[in-house]
Amino acid sequence: MNASHKIPKPQHLVMNRTCLLGPLTCFPSNLSLGNRPLGNRLCFPLPSSSLYRRGVAVALMLLWFVLSPATSHAQTDSSLVLNSGTTVRGNIISASPESITLATNRGEREIGVGEIRQIRLANEPNWLNGAKTRYRENRYDVCYEQIVSEKLESDDPLVIQEVKYYLAMSAAQLAASGADVTTQQAGNLLLEFINNHPDSFNLFPAIETFADLALESGAFAKSVEFYSKLQGVQSPEFKQRAQLKLGKAKLYDSDYAGAKEALLSAETLETSDRTAQLIARCLYAQAISHTGETEKAITILHELIKNENSSQTELFAQAYNALGVCHLNNQDLKAARTAFMHTQLLFFTDRQSHAEALYHLHQISNMLQDSERSAQTRQTLKSRYRNTHWANKL
Repeated sequence: MNASHKIPKPQHLVMNRTCLLGPLTCFPSNLSLGNRPLGNRLCFPLPSSSLYRRGVAVALMLLWFVLSPATSHAQTDSSLVLNSGTTVRGNIISASPESITLATNRGEREIGVGEIRQIRLANEPNWLNGAKTRYRENRYDVCYEQIVSEKLESDDPLVIQEVKYYLAMSAAQLAASGADVTTQQAGNLLLEFINNHPDSFNLFPAIETFADLALESGAFAKSVEFYSKLQGVQSPEFKQRAQLKLGKAKLYDSDYAGAKEALLSAETLETSDRTAQLIARCLYAQAISHTGETEKAITILHELIKNENSSQTELFAQAYNALGVCHLNNQDLKAARTAFMHTQLLFFTDRQSHAEALYHLHQISNMLQDSERSAQTRQTLKSRYRNTHWANKL
C-alpha cells in the first residue's frame, strides 16, 4: 500500500449530473464525438416539428446510454445473493440492521440480513462492486485503494453507506494485519459509520469489527461495551459468535464470572457452528482455571484434544493456549511451555492465538533463563504482530 494515501472524509461525495431534454438538448460535459470534445455543455435548438423533436430526443437518449461512463448505474434493481445460492432482485423499500425488504415482481419480500451472502445495489457504480469483490476475496489492500482512489457521484444514501462501510472494514482488516493503516484510523472510520448509520443493514458487522479492533489492541472494557450491543441480534450464528467474543473479552479483562456466563451461553446455543461451541468450551476451561478449578479445566482440554480432529487449526490453537494458561496457574512452567509450543509450531496460522502463544513463550523463556528462545519469540511477536496488545505488553 502507498503509505502516502490519506483516508478521505465523507464530504468527498458529490451529486450526479442530470440532463434535461426540452426545447434545448444538452450533452453532459464529459462526452466527445470522435476527437472533438463537446466542452462544458453543447446546446442547440431543435426544429419546430414535434415529431422530429421526439425522434431526435430518443436518438440523443440512446447516444447518452451508449457513451455514458462505466461508473453509471449498471442495473435498475438491487440484487441479493442468499446463502442458499438463490438471487433475489427488486427495489429496496426499507432496510434495518436485521432485514431488508424488497419490492419484487411477486410482491414485497423481507429477507433477514443473516440470510444474505452479498448485495449489489441498483445504483451501485461498477468500481464499488469491484472493491466489494476484492474484499470478499480477502484482498483488503486492493479494496481500500480502489475506494480511496475513486470519487463517488451519487446521492443514493444506500450507496453512500456502502462506500463508507467497505472503506472502514477494509481499513480495519489492514490495521489488524499490521499494514500502514493504524488502529486509530480504522476505529475512527468504523465509529463514524456506526454513529451516523444506526439503521444500516451493515450495522452489526461494523460493531463487531470495532469491538474486534478494541480487543486486539487491549481496550478490553471498550470491546466488552461493543460486543454487548450485539446481544439482541436475531441470527443464532451471529449471536453465538458475539457471545463467544464477549466471553473472551471479559476473560482478558479478568472478569472471570462474566466470562464463564457468556461462554456457557455461546457453547449451549443451538447452531450449526460446532467449532464455535468447542472454542467456547476451551475458553470456559481457561476461565475456571483462574477461579480455583484448574484440574477440572485441564481435564476438559485434554478430552477435547483427544477427541477432536487436529485439522481444526483455530480450535486446537485455542485449546493448547488455554492448556498453557492452566499449567501457568499451576506453576508448571515446562508443561505450559510445551502447550504453547504446540500453537507456535503446529497451529500458527491463527493470528491471534499465535501472538498469544509467542507472548507467553517469551515470558516463560525469561523465567527459565532461556535467552535464545526469549529473543526469538520477542522478535517474531514485535515484527509480525506489532499492532496486537500481546506485542504492546512487552
